[in-house]
Amino acid sequence: MLIQFSVTNFLSFRDEVILSLSTNKDNSHKENLLFYKNERILPSVAIYGANAAGKSNLHKAMRAAIRMIRSSNNLQIDQPLLITPFLLDENSRNNKTKFEFIYVYNGIKYEYGFVLDTQYVWEEYLYEYRSSKPSMIFERSNINTYRFTSKSKPQLSKIVDKNTSNKLFLATATCWNSDLTKDAYMWFSNMVDT
Repeated sequence: MLIQFSVTNFLSFRDEVILSLSTNKDNSHKENLLFYKNERILPSVAIYGANAAGKSNLHKAMRAAIRMIRSSNNLQIDQPLLITPFLLDENSRNNKTKFEFIYVYNGIKYEYGFVLDTQYVWEEYLYEYRSSKPSMIFERSNINTYRFTSKSKPQLSKIVDKNTSNKLFLATATCWNSDLTKDAYMWFSNMVDT
């Protein structure tokens, strides 16, 4: 179940754009909502607006991020990443693109995001919510600097050498049978249709 998607510096979006399916406290149609613990979530959304307002680009951003996650493990070491940043100002052309998802799969809430340009994955992170506070599974910064918890380090630190600077660690770790990343990855593989 998707709770939130955000994108920065992609196609017509220079600044961060957030699609949130969280609701307010209005109880008028409570029977139509989905629930995750105390969170109230819309089962679907409709995006509408004027022509050229970004509706299609929001869908393209989500589709690009999901396809990148699914196909990351198939990239060759020198293969460029197919990202189109906001091109209408000079500064944004050189800035990095960011995607972030907050979702629930198999009863666990996850927060997963990554920052990239056409050559490298600069940042990446995965958190799980087994309580109201997030717990880190991994964090990646400066392309190849990884952080793990004492729980995840024994398993995930062995996989770091198998990842390349243009691949997403979530996909690589799952490909190498990490049970710490499997469910977080499987939501992108099985639950989302692009």
